[in-house]
Amino acid sequence: ERGVLFDVGHGQGSFAWRIAERALAQGFPPDTISSDLHAYNVAGPVYDQATTVSKFLTLGMSLDAAIACTTTAAAAAIGQAERLGTLRVGAAGDLAIWQLETGRFPLTDTHRETRYGEQRLVPRWVVLGGAIVAGE
Repeated sequence: ERGVLFDVGHGQGSFAWRIAERALAQGFPPDTISSDLHAYNVAGPVYDQATTVSKFLTLGMSLDAAIACTTTAAAAAIGQAERLGTLRVGAAGDLAIWQLETGRFPLTDTHRETRYGEQRLVPRWVVLGGAIVAGE
């Protein structure tokens, strides 16, 4: 409404289950989901972008909404909706291909609280400019 967007920005100290849960319960989902991934949190609690998105699946966000927060909404937030976060003809052709797994998966916040998700996203391939550059 005012042009203010709320991003998760999960980093070393900026994601708490109880805060995210309360925000969602009050009808206040994040506009975008990103990670503040760096050398000091790559071994936990952040791990990667897929794990950050998986935490919102655990909180009850739909897969479609969570993926939109980390793709189309994120691209729109930086004024790049025509070029990024889309599979549209003429777009960048950059993709992270994730697999949705079901089971029981521990997910920890920055306060060392662990919850168990029934779904998680697992990175499988990275495509840049239409070419596979990493993956199985």
